[in-house]
Amino acid sequence: FFFFFFFFFFFFFFFFFFFFFFFFFFFDAECCVFIFKLKGSDVLQLKRQIGNIECEKFQST
Repeated sequence: FFFFFFFFFFFFFFFFFFFFFFFFFFFDAECCVFIFKLKGSDVLQLKRQIGNIECEKFQST
């Protein structure tokens, strides 16, 4: 049980760090390309929709 909990916590932390890394390094410059790369993932579906809204803001400016 503890092993499963530790694995879940590690996976969640890694996923959070991975998303933040891509967000700061690629989102502001290549937001549309970043969203396109995440298009095939069902797990990141919600984050992709939020990213599209931000992408429209970047295009409008």
